[in-house]
Amino acid sequence: MGKTREKTEISDGKKSKVLIIIALLLAVVLIAAVVIAILVLNSKDEKAEKNSHKAAAEKYASSLYNKERFGDLQEVQMSDEVFEAYRNSDDFETDETNYIAMVENLDKENMSFDIKSVEKGDELSEKMLFGAEVYFREQAETYDVDLSGISVTEGYRYSIELDVISGENKTSTKLEPYIVNIKDSGWKLITGSLTDLEEYADEGGYKE
Repeated sequence: MGKTREKTEISDGKKSKVLIIIALLLAVVLIAAVVIAILVLNSKDEKAEKNSHKAAAEKYASSLYNKERFGDLQEVQMSDEVFEAYRNSDDFETDETNYIAMVENLDKENMSFDIKSVEKGDELSEKMLFGAEVYFREQAETYDVDLSGISVTEGYRYSIELDVISGENKTSTKLEPYIVNIKDSGWKLITGSLTDLEEYADEGGYKE
């Protein structure tokens, strides 16, 4: 009887250890599943942000006159390949230094900017999308980047209204950039006031 009880106690002890090990393994698996789910959701959020034309417009607007976000301001105006080349060039550091100095001068003059509205306007025509491809190809040539295969698939004219605050005075200014979708780079901005996409299309040999 004594030996039987001893064997039973040992057997029960082994079962308890096995159950504990199984419980720990299940806990590890559960934690891993939660971590993977969080990473997937974050990845989807980042992809959605990159693929949103309004997010690109808001990124540009919030980066304007912000000395901490010069890189963001430039990144949203270039294809990924061109921005990488620009960021690794001497031009980037020089331009960033000049930009920070400009913003600091505005701060000294007690001038600031607030985003009043960011609104999507008309969809761009096929000719304007072609012009955007020409625009980005020419931009790429500055940094010896080959964008001959660039594809701009969609685009909109945007309206960004800013409040300009100087001391006790406040006025409004409106920017009307183009926001276009470059395949593999996402939504990018072209400053509309300085660029005529139809002219770029004509220069690039667009045919109706």
